[in-house]
Amino acid sequence: MFRVYNGMLVAAIYEDDGRKMLMSVTADVTTEDEMVTVAFAEELPEHFYLRAYIVDYDLSPLSEVYEWSKNSRPKNGGAVFLTLSPLLNLK
Repeated sequence: MFRVYNGMLVAAIYEDDGRKMLMSVTADVTTEDEMVTVAFAEELPEHFYLRAYIVDYDLSPLSEVYEWSKNSRPKNGGAVFLTLSPLLNLK
C-alpha cells in the first residue's frame, strides 16, 4: 500500500544520450492522481530522454527516478502525459 503524500512531480527532458538537460517542468501531485499532464514551454526535440520523479515540498525524494527514451517527438509538440503508477514505488 502506498503512503499518503503531497508533492511535486519533476520532469526533465534531456538530449537523447541522457547527459544534458534541455528543459524541465513541475506539477503538484497527490496519491489521488493517476495521471498528470506536463507541458514543456518549448517544442520537444525529435529524439529525447525523459526523467521524472516525485519529491516532497522540502525536495526530498518520494519516488524512484522514472526514465524513458523517446525516438520521435509527440504530435502535440510539448505535452507529455505521464501515468504516475511507475513513479509510485515510493521510497
